[in-house]
Amino acid sequence: MASIAIVTDSTADVPAEFLEKYDIHVVPLYVHIGDKFYRDMVELPPNLFYPMLRESVELPTTSQPAVGDFVQVYEKLIAQGKQVISIHISSVLSGTFQSASLAKLSVPQGQVEVIDSEAVTLSLGWQVVAAAEAVAKGWEVEDILHLIKEVGSQVKMFAAIDTLEYLYKGGRIGKVAAFLGSMLNFKPIITMENGGLVPFSRVRSQKQVLRKLVEVAEQDWLKYGKKLRIGVIHTACPEVAQELRQMIKEKLNLVDLPPLVEAGAVLGTHVGPGALGISYY
Repeated sequence: MASIAIVTDSTADVPAEFLEKYDIHVVPLYVHIGDKFYRDMVELPPNLFYPMLRESVELPTTSQPAVGDFVQVYEKLIAQGKQVISIHISSVLSGTFQSASLAKLSVPQGQVEVIDSEAVTLSLGWQVVAAAEAVAKGWEVEDILHLIKEVGSQVKMFAAIDTLEYLYKGGRIGKVAAFLGSMLNFKPIITMENGGLVPFSRVRSQKQVLRKLVEVAEQDWLKYGKKLRIGVIHTACPEVAQELRQMIKEKLNLVDLPPLVEAGAVLGTHVGPGALGISYY
């Protein structure tokens, strides 16, 4: 049986219990606020970041890990006799996959597999968790790679953005769209397609957001024979996220509550506080 290590990056938002249980290795992205650099989820966990985001005059910026950050992790794991499966944020959204791929060239051939998840936050996280669970069961590398591809083809994410201010500041939408969205109180719901974020729907109130997210989850829950693994994601709105979590549990007749994760600084920089989403497969 191969000794295998799972590596991901800080945008995966893998719940802490899974990180600890399966010894998943996380390479952080960077967040730049003013003249300071922080490692996402290391020096800048969500409870510190979101208050800083609200107070910051300039929008923070983000960047992928350096190639050397990956080389350091890969070399350490290889020295322990492990093969590495490294699963990362969509290459459409970040240069992280490219950094990991370049790092792979600096270590012995055949020791590292780098995967573009075509996903972000918990949609990436579910692929990471599935791979780590397969490692714990003693699966071989090729079987795990096949599983990651299978989960990646199934996983869905829907997220509602509370304010368009941060998408505008980051250059993701124009001034007119941001102004109109704010005036009309639109809350856009986005999803993922071909590794990028695309519009899905728009609603006008938080209650409609909750109903819409539960509705899409229920549709797939019924479609797939009432078998879904689902989690709730939020940016600095834990009370609303807990409400959504409870609604999903009751509507889908789940025995346990879905995992609840607060997205880190990288996603939070682009969507701002108050975003709420679900990811499932």
